[in-house]
Amino acid sequence: MSTLDYYDPSWGVNAYYSRENNALVTLNAYLQPPIFNHDYPAPFNYAGIGVILGHELSHAFDAWGSYYDSEGKYKKDWLVPAIRSKFQERKQCFVKQYGDIKVQVDGTILSINGSLTANENIADNGGLVAAFNAFQMLKQKFNYPKQLKQFNDEQLFFIYYAYRQCSKMGQIWLKQRLSVGQHSIVPARVNLPLSNFPKFAKAFKCPLASPMNPSLKCSLW
Repeated sequence: MSTLDYYDPSWGVNAYYSRENNALVTLNAYLQPPIFNHDYPAPFNYAGIGVILGHELSHAFDAWGSYYDSEGKYKKDWLVPAIRSKFQERKQCFVKQYGDIKVQVDGTILSINGSLTANENIADNGGLVAAFNAFQMLKQKFNYPKQLKQFNDEQLFFIYYAYRQCSKMGQIWLKQRLSVGQHSIVPARVNLPLSNFPKFAKAFKCPLASPMNPSLKCSLW
């Protein structure tokens, strides 16, 4: 048995990146609707399982993963100082951007903890970009048929990206997520990665300096 066999049962609904094994793991239960379906249009699968895999793979290069080499060994100087400094600078953009989000919970205004959620926020943004670029490569390689008249393929990708994360969160759970959660609340996980991605603004013709196409965008790589 490999060390990966001890992480989670195959029926678990999870995917993760293992730094120590330099491995991307997807459990069987994740490869089912609404995350993945062989019969889904390609934009749906790329915006579903594609974004999830991109998210997890991004952890290989986040504030923790960037200290591990290709063999899963801790290596403090894996990034040269200049790149490490730039990494921290760009990370702070995400910390501030997410930290500026205010939410009213039981009459109290709370904020996202931009520092606590930074790694997951960076992965959300990186996963979206990676999956979208992979979908574009698919379209270039194959004669991919158009799915719907009212939306183009790029719009379908972004629509399903948001749809897949649709959820309802009660006040207690919302307060807990904002207090100690390493993931941001769902509206931020949907809207901020999209607003940081120029291809989204292009697909839906969002005016510059509008909420979904801000002048200041955050990106890591």
